[in-house]
Amino acid sequence: MTGVQTCALPILPLVRIDAAIMLVPLVLYYLARKDFDGFWKSCACAGLGVAAHFGVMLLAFGRAASVSSLIKAYTSSTSSIGDVVRANVGRYGRYELAVFAVLLLLGLAAAWAARRRGRGLNVLCVIAGPAVFVLVHVAANPILRNWYFSPAFFVLALVLIRCEAKTVRFAFLTLVCVLAVRETRNGYYFFADDATTQRAEKAARFLGEVRSIVPEDEPIFQIDGCGYTGFFSRRRIVNGDGLMNDYDYLDRLKANRLRGYLRENKIRYVITNSPVRGPKVIDYHGLVLTRDDLEKMAEAGNEERSEERRVGKEGRSRWSPDH
Repeated sequence: MTGVQTCALPILPLVRIDAAIMLVPLVLYYLARKDFDGFWKSCACAGLGVAAHFGVMLLAFGRAASVSSLIKAYTSSTSSIGDVVRANVGRYGRYELAVFAVLLLLGLAAAWAARRRGRGLNVLCVIAGPAVFVLVHVAANPILRNWYFSPAFFVLALVLIRCEAKTVRFAFLTLVCVLAVRETRNGYYFFADDATTQRAEKAARFLGEVRSIVPEDEPIFQIDGCGYTGFFSRRRIVNGDGLMNDYDYLDRLKANRLRGYLRENKIRYVITNSPVRGPKVIDYHGLVLTRDDLEKMAEAGNEERSEERRVGKEGRSRWSPDH
């Protein structure tokens, strides 16, 4: 790496703190070359970026880590590495991980080709970063999503585009063309499928019901998928899984102390992502909500709104204080 590239290392942790994992092989590159001056400089630059990230978090929020990262860490601590790996491989093994494996093999071929000019170790360290990034997430992130592969794909694509071996570049471009044709075909059949139209119509009806039933100033509690609902319904959604909530909610969730959360925040509406079977509508980290509770919430809400209209001021919720 040049001096300018080394000085750019602090930028990566500021973009994504977990992407700092990709810096480890780059820093170790100097050790492999026995360039201790470069090693300490790269450590200092990378450490500066990491320190800046945590410093900004502490100044802005009083915590070193974001709510979403702490939620993922908590969820990961409740599952074994084997369970997380099996779940992620089962979810992404047929496509994202398969594409990653092919790109990684092509990257190794690029490193082998670069050895002739004495740059094999450079390329190997660059492709090792995305490899470590993906492997750590597959093994430790129980809330892994397909867009987490994007940084790794981007770095590997840059390496392969700049590869001097024509065979490797041709193989990479062939892979890109195959994937483009596949995604275009899947997109066509997805939008042409009647089932897609039916799902869209059902979603539109559901969102229309939300807008007609829930007043604009009333919050809604939803555990998962709240971004979609909130954007299209134009209602305020309280995120129940905690990824887009505050630190107080995180602490209560980890301690299974969500009982009373709805009452404290005057939430009278809930949305679930699956059909309700049995008497319990929600049973989540101490928050238990039954069908009877929903009826009480609705009755109390109707009475309160009638009272507000009558006296011209906000009334009090009179439904069960256990939720």
